[in-house]
Order: sequence, then C-alpha cells, then structure tokens
Amino acid sequence: MCNTPIKYKFVYLSYFAINTILVIAALIMQWYELNIPPTKSFVDSMICFWGIGMFLFLWGNSFIVTPTYSGKKMLNGHITRIFVFSLIIVEAAVLYVSMYHHRNLLIPATISMAIWIITFSCTLMIRKRFIISRQ
Repeated sequence: MCNTPIKYKFVYLSYFAINTILVIAALIMQWYELNIPPTKSFVDSMICFWGIGMFLFLWGNSFIVTPTYSGKKMLNGHITRIFVFSLIIVEAAVLYVSMYHHRNLLIPATISMAIWIITFSCTLMIRKRFIISRQ
C-alpha cells in the first residue's frame, strides 16, 4: 500500500457548490415558511442525493488524482474530507429541520451553514494548501 496522500480532482469542488446552493435553498424555505410541497420535497431529496454522492465519491476512483490526470489543479485530500464531513453534518441538521419542522434547530443549522461557508471561503482565499497546482 502506498503512503502518498490522496488528492482529488479540481472538479470535485462542484459537489461543494451544488450542496451549498441546495442547503441555502432549504434554509430560505424554512425561514420564510414557504409551503411549496413539491419544491420542498425536491430540494430535500436533492440534498440527500448530492450529499450521499459527495460522501461516496470520496472513496470512488473517479475523483482521485492518478498519474493520467491531466488537470492543472487538484484538492488536498485531508482538507477535502474535513469539509465533506462537516457539510454532511450541516446537511443532516437542515434536513432534520425541514422534515420534522423542528424550528428550535433552525437557528443552529443556519449558523452552522454560515460558519461552514465562511471557513470554506477563507480556506479557498487565504490558505494555499487546499487547492494545489501541478508543477
């Protein structure tokens, strides 16, 4: 077994973007108490689908950088996994609020999502270890 750290393809960032947009949409529907069952059901199911997909593709070979990868940028594997696991926790809280109408968890879920977005943005802009350029 090789001890080289796992790196993920740059396109994996799209999972973060899709999941973040879906979670924000679910939070907006909860905060404004929008009663649109087909849309709410669609957003909830898409959060589950994309969240589970994002989690499972951490171990799939399709997003892991191999020697044949021709892209110029890649993601640090350790930081990527931390962001995936933390986003899954936020998604679970948002889905719990959405499915069971527990308004007590809405503020913590919103704060958690805001902290996640701020941390992710700061990591992208300030820390240069998350996105790695190929030499």
